[in-house]
Amino acid sequence: MNEDNIKKLVEKYPNDQELGSKVREIYWNQRDEQYRELLDLPSATTNNPKGTSVTSQIDTTIAYTTNPHPRTGF
Repeated sequence: MNEDNIKKLVEKYPNDQELGSKVREIYWNQRDEQYRELLDLPSATTNNPKGTSVTSQIDTTIAYTTNPHPRTGF
């Protein structure tokens, strides 16, 4: 991530919460890819595009009062 990329993110996500969310998403994706490369594992998007927390179906912008995944118990 370089200065130009950061500037683009700030322009695209002027809301601090949205910007922070996007920065965390990029951080976790890069960290995940580094570990996958070290362990010689396929990319998370290759086999299971919805298998990472970043791409899950849970809306992280709201607080849940009930279990968002009633079948799994998580």
